[in-house]
Amino acid sequence: MTRILNANKMEELMKEVIDNFIEKDYKERKPKLVILVASDDKASERYVKNKVAMGEKFGIDVQVVKHEKDVTNEQLIDLIQHLNYESEVDGIMLQLPVYEHLNGEYIINKIRPDKDVDGLTLYNKAKLETNMSLCDPCTPMGVLDLLRIERVSVEGKRVVVVGKGETSGSPMAIMLRNEGATVTICHSRTKREDLEFYIRHADIIVSCVGKRNLLDAEWFKEGSIVVGVGLSYDENGKQHLDFDFDKVVELGKVDLVSQRTNCTGKATVLSLMYNTVVAYSRNK
Repeated sequence: MTRILNANKMEELMKEVIDNFIEKDYKERKPKLVILVASDDKASERYVKNKVAMGEKFGIDVQVVKHEKDVTNEQLIDLIQHLNYESEVDGIMLQLPVYEHLNGEYIINKIRPDKDVDGLTLYNKAKLETNMSLCDPCTPMGVLDLLRIERVSVEGKRVVVVGKGETSGSPMAIMLRNEGATVTICHSRTKREDLEFYIRHADIIVSCVGKRNLLDAEWFKEGSIVVGVGLSYDENGKQHLDFDFDKVVELGKVDLVSQRTNCTGKATVLSLMYNTVVAYSRNK
């Protein structure tokens, strides 16, 4: 029987860990995260609201700075430079995506690595290769924590990561490799027959694309684990993973599959809260 993966246990454990961190390093103020928003993307608005709500629940001050469409790279960089040396700001992140005229990667790399709680600066991405980043990227960090809580070891497992994006797929592959997994990366140029081959032989699949029905539920082998990170929305606003969750459950072949909501998205936000509190602990 297929078990359903969600982030409820992770939230309980993370609350306990974060409370202990804050109590140990109490500085007569809450940990503070500043989120810079330079986009009208509706999905991003939802994600930011979730981060603010989680911050309130965990005793973290999450401040959102929204910019209009006429904002420039220089204005955002000036603000980041100020926040970099603001003693009561522990974490800074730029919510992606950004307006088309902005250079998101360039802007992110102006964030001080020790305040880069999203783990996306070149410094932290390079250090990730040797498992020495100051903050790991939140989505792969959350996925690995979800698996650990379910006592799933990736060591020695054949893992397929679908997608090679800078926030999910690529760092996911690196972190899995660092944990001892044998990792195959598939992406938009992987032929469909090859994608099917790799999926059919995988012990664990992590799909990060955001394309409905990209993976056929029939491909997943008996006893495998399927984690959906990429999301898409239909004309009615219903959320979909890269595979048909209902069909995967109906077939009952896989051991563990992530549900559409309350899972990897929440795990990502929980990891962001954790990284913020770690940065707070460092910020003496």
